[in-house]
Amino acid sequence: MARGRKPPDDEGSSYNWMDTYGDLVTLLLCFFVLLYAFSSIDAEKWQELVGAFTGKAVAPVEQIDPKTARQDEVVVVGAEKQDEEEEQQEANVVVDEFEEEFDALYQAIRYYITTNGLESKISVQKDDNVIIVRFLEVILFDSGEASIRPDGKVVLNHIISIIEENVDAIQMLRIEGHTDNRPIHTAEFNSNWELSMARANAALRVFIESNVIELDKLSTAAYGEYQPINTNDTVEGRASNRRVDFVIEKIEPDS
Repeated sequence: MARGRKPPDDEGSSYNWMDTYGDLVTLLLCFFVLLYAFSSIDAEKWQELVGAFTGKAVAPVEQIDPKTARQDEVVVVGAEKQDEEEEQQEANVVVDEFEEEFDALYQAIRYYITTNGLESKISVQKDDNVIIVRFLEVILFDSGEASIRPDGKVVLNHIISIIEENVDAIQMLRIEGHTDNRPIHTAEFNSNWELSMARANAALRVFIESNVIELDKLSTAAYGEYQPINTNDTVEGRASNRRVDFVIEKIEPDS
């Protein structure tokens, strides 16, 4: 008796059909991915396509116009630059105000000296950031002494009153004592160092008593005979070396 033919395996046939279908879907997916890679996709249509495949609603994505975004960026950068320019302009105004006030201080001191005929006893000079008011010994002190004479104190107080009117432009005021090179040996002073320091401190006390400038803006220095401005070989030269210098520094905006 002949053997009967085995009926086809329905389950195996169905499985082979699903493999083919899966391959087709995969190829279609790859095809759409390639299209997406080489094209510009409209956001709304892409969302619809994703929703169609997934069966879920996708929240709309806000589209940004590149031109509008660029304009917004330019506006922000422009605003920041404008703020920087305004800050720089304000800083320049402050600098100009300090410069004007500092120059006014110099002009006022020079005017006082010339109108009172004090050119032979007091001088004033200015560069960009410093004013030096130079008092010769003859107007403030007797020879070998460190006590300010009454008439010298009157003149010094006039200078201080001028400084008070322009004190906001001052960063620091340093009082420097100087002598000639003749040795000094007295009961009060053993050296020119001590004499120059005592004279600087005497002038400092007048400033402190006037209360026109903050104490942290005041200082003194003693140089004795070691920073002459003239020769010590003549009477006139030694007289110009015996002096007290008021070194006034202009304030800086960041201070």
